[in-house]
Amino acid sequence: MSQRRRRLGKTIDKWAQKVTYDIISPPDMFGVSQKFIAHTVSDDPQKVLNRTIEVPLYELTDDYRYGHIKVIFQIADIKGTTAETRYKGHVYRNDYIRQLVTRRRTRIDTIETLQFESGDRIRVTVTSFTRKRCRSSQKHAIIKITSEYLREKAKEMTLKEFAEAAVFGRLSSEIMDRCKVVLPLSQVEVQKIKFLTR
Repeated sequence: MSQRRRRLGKTIDKWAQKVTYDIISPPDMFGVSQKFIAHTVSDDPQKVLNRTIEVPLYELTDDYRYGHIKVIFQIADIKGTTAETRYKGHVYRNDYIRQLVTRRRTRIDTIETLQFESGDRIRVTVTSFTRKRCRSSQKHAIIKITSEYLREKAKEMTLKEFAEAAVFGRLSSEIMDRCKVVLPLSQVEVQKIKFLTR
């Protein structure tokens, strides 16, 4: 028995070796100063880098109107036991988009890849809904107008400005205004931003 104990050695509690890190949001993002959003644990700070976390936007803004939007952050730096993040994109809840699809309305998805002056490349998905069924030619015209508008804004805005305008509805309002020459839209949502390179 004593020989077996010597062979097994002392049991190491790996969990006790782990450190808890406080994850905070990026500074001045979505009109909010840095804010605690979650915890993560690791036995090595290098393993924490590049982890991603989804946070409902209302938890940052304290505004439940944005409960259908999930913001994605990526851990970019470790300072002590604080994990600082950067914006990595956002996505709408699927059930929110599904409830917007009703009879006699057409759903139009515009997917565009954009590059900013900073070198960041993102893929944006804009979903538009018509008040009534539309013709194929009208659908293509709306996609063209939306794509041109997004490329124009990517040249004019920083990534931070673009992301905030997307989630707070400013881009949607301007797209609706431009598309009304083709067909009045009932709703436009910038439902997804995904990073391709950073």
